[in-house]
Amino acid sequence: MKIILDIVLAFLGISYLYWTILAVIVALIFYIVNVSPLAIPKNPNKWIIKKYIFHYAHCTAFLAIGWMFYKLWKNNSSNWFTWFLGSIGIILFGVFIVTLILDRIHIKKLKESNSQKN
Repeated sequence: MKIILDIVLAFLGISYLYWTILAVIVALIFYIVNVSPLAIPKNPNKWIIKKYIFHYAHCTAFLAIGWMFYKLWKNNSSNWFTWFLGSIGIILFGVFIVTLILDRIHIKKLKESNSQKN
């Protein structure tokens, strides 16, 4: 797995340290710029979960990926924990993207149903 990552990053010619800095900057920007859910579900418990996903999942994902790149840069080798961090980051970002897409689909359906009523 590290060989694939080395080939891709070596092709781009960017060090792991710069990827770390970029991931941390993106995480800070996403923490400051709040993406809020547009569709509020009928059950408030789901809204709270959706709010946490929208506010923290992508920030945490980029921090985990940044930490993975930092460990790759610092140790110049990888272990199970490094790839665990990368996997957690990818999973969290996937959860964020799926939730975002489902939220936007729900909003589109609500707009269509409102326009048909009028």
